Amino acid sequence: SSVMPLCVTIEGATNLRNADFWSKSDPYVICESSGLVGMRFQSHVIMDDLNPVWNYKFMLPRFVIDDELSFTVLDEVYGKQPEVLGRARLEGAAIVAGFAGKVPLEDDGQGGIAELSVKIKTLGQDFEESDSSVSLYPM
Repeated sequence: SSVMPLCVTIEGATNLRNADFWSKSDPYVICESSGLVGMRFQSHVIMDDLNPVWNYKFMLPRFVIDDELSFTVLDEVYGKQPEVLGRARLEGAAIVAGFAGKVPLEDDGQGGIAELSVKIKTLGQDFEESDSSVSLYPM
């Protein structure tokens, strides 16, 4: 099957669980590909926000249809392990033609009302000049 690079934009999330006692969750998101073990892409943290907008854009250097992308939304907790606010998966078959939409977050601690907004383009597919500034390497 053909190998292609992907441009991934994790736009934001909605209806995240509030995992913090004094304030609101401080969410960030990690994306991993089953085909690139050990490579992870991590957004910045947005403080006190249950509907964060990251617009975090990155390039996945190689992707094949058998791969899947996994997304984990975490609450940054100072001095402690981050807490999971939700997880989502997208299979290769749903990605190779391009994807734009909301993905329900499992393990969101509230029955699946949280969602992640994601946009994915395979390169060569309406790839704008401005996208060339996208980070090619993970954090």
